Amino acid sequence: MSKNQKIEWVLSVLVIISFFGTMYSVMQNFDLFGTKEVTIAEIISMTSLAITGVAWIINYLVKIAVSIRTADDGARTPLVWIFGPIIFAIATGALINGTGNFTQGFEFLAVFAGIGIFLTCIAYNVFFCLYFGKRTPMYVALIIYNLAVIIYATTTNTLGFIHNVYLGFFIPATVIGYLEFYIREKIENN
Repeated sequence: MSKNQKIEWVLSVLVIISFFGTMYSVMQNFDLFGTKEVTIAEIISMTSLAITGVAWIINYLVKIAVSIRTADDGARTPLVWIFGPIIFAIATGALINGTGNFTQGFEFLAVFAGIGIFLTCIAYNVFFCLYFGKRTPMYVALIIYNLAVIIYATTTNTLGFIHNVYLGFFIPATVIGYLEFYIREKIENN
């Protein structure tokens, strides 16, 4: 694993921990009417989430720049890394209603939304396969990623918004992918 990949793995773990810490501190101080003051725990957890998120993004951009400069991953992989998040942001915005919630007279859009969500889910899988570079995709992590998304989406009745579930599970899946990547390297070196 390169230094950049190790940093990305550590930052991904920190983003997950910071996210859950933020959710926990916010839920502890949840106030429907806005009468409670913000706690120190909320400020610290939100600040740590923002800092680790920004550090993750900066590291991701460095990963792209290094890949382009060294050409280790070929010419197409950095392009996927650049345009993948842009495509996912556009798809998430365009498919905000999922496959439902269309008002009367616009129900026909559910078919187009379903096709768009299906294509977005395929794009997430392609992006995940190329996320670790030009090497062999992390198949175990990919299977776990898809199973986790499908199980979560079916148990919570969010199949109409499965593209958002793919987005939400992406960083935990990269952590598992880097573990698989690390284990593969250890096996190859022995």
